Amino acid sequence: MGSPKQLLPVDGSPAVVRCVQTIQASGVQDIVVVINPQGERVAEVLTDQPVKITVNSIPESDMAESIRVGLGALDAAATGVFVFPCDCPLVGSPTLVAMIKKHDLNPGEIIIPLFQRRRGHPSLFPVPLLEGLREYPTLRHIVSRYEGNAVYVPVEDEGVILDMDTPEDYLKILSLIPASLSERNL
Repeated sequence: MGSPKQLLPVDGSPAVVRCVQTIQASGVQDIVVVINPQGERVAEVLTDQPVKITVNSIPESDMAESIRVGLGALDAAATGVFVFPCDCPLVGSPTLVAMIKKHDLNPGEIIIPLFQRRRGHPSLFPVPLLEGLREYPTLRHIVSRYEGNAVYVPVEDEGVILDMDTPEDYLKILSLIPASLSERNL
C-alpha cells in the first residue's frame, strides 16, 4: 500500500482512529490496540484516544499472536472481544451494537456479521474461546473448531466486507464515504 494501512486517511482521520471511534460509539470502553515494534506512528495518532496500546514483539507473526498479546491487556471482566482489523474502516457502530446484543444473548458463541450472505469483519469472540489460541496456531483454527458455536448476524452494513488490501480497495472505500456517512453514523 506504500504506507501503513492504519495511517491511511479515511474521512479526515487515520483508519485506526476511525475504527477506534466506531468502537467507542458502540459503547465499548475497554479498547486494546495491538501494534508491531515499528508502530510508533500508529501509537502517536492514538494519543488522544482512550485505548490501551500493546506491542506484538514478533512482527512477522500472524493475527493470532496479536490477539494473544491483546488478551493480556484486556479487562478481566470482559466476556467478549471484537477482533477488529483496522483495514475495515467503514464498519458502523450500529453493526457493533447489534453484535453486542447478540453476544449478550449468546455469550458462548462467536458472533459474525453477514452482509448479503457474505461473512465480514469484525467478529466478536467469547474470551474463553480466544484463550484457546494457546492451543491452536491461528484464529482460523478457532473458527473452524468452533463453527457450531458461530452465530451470524445479518446486517445492512457493506463496511463489514470492505477492507483495504490493495490500493484499489482503498480507493473504493474512499469513494463510498459520502454515501456511507449520509446513511448512518460512525
